Amino acid sequence: MQHGFGESEISWTTTGKANIILDNLIEMGKIKPFTLVMSDGMVQEKVGSEERLNHVLLERMLVEEIIPMAEKKYQFGGCKEKRGMAGLSMGSVQTTRTICDHPDLFSEVGIFSGFIRVNIEGNPDRDAVGRKPYEQTHLKAMDDPDFNNYFHTFFRCIGDNDCFRSRFLEEDAIIQEKGVHEIRKIYPGGHDWNVWRPCFTDFAQMIFR
Repeated sequence: MQHGFGESEISWTTTGKANIILDNLIEMGKIKPFTLVMSDGMVQEKVGSEERLNHVLLERMLVEEIIPMAEKKYQFGGCKEKRGMAGLSMGSVQTTRTICDHPDLFSEVGIFSGFIRVNIEGNPDRDAVGRKPYEQTHLKAMDDPDFNNYFHTFFRCIGDNDCFRSRFLEEDAIIQEKGVHEIRKIYPGGHDWNVWRPCFTDFAQMIFR
């Protein structure tokens, strides 16, 4: 699970209450227990005199360090059918990049208040790897005829009053054009935890079935 811009790896439990949500769902018999792994998404690199976010570094860290460490410690499967990735806002960008580059590693995908394109509104300051606006090479993975077969769940959602809702609606066209089979939901609310907690609650009941 990936957090949003300016937050940290503990946000999903401190503010998101993900641990409490999961405990309640398990107690009610709505899900089977699974391990929730949260990483710090604010991974930066030095670019000249500035520090700049670099999602490629996070992706590498997830694949080469975090997943092997978590699976060695908790022994919950070690195969794509036992793995998923999800994130909110910035974390949704990181999720999309990672699952497109590594569809062999994940079976469940959650994109909350989510973006499938990397940069936001063509703003180069938000392009995590310093690329020119709209150079979205990772989306080519969705052109693979087998793309839908890689994932059990591909869940996209947003609040009806989210400040990025227009971007979400624009990306509906990309999803449709590429023929991606998704579960899509609009929640009441904005770009905040009042939306992301219900997103997570619903997503948790879709996955690992």
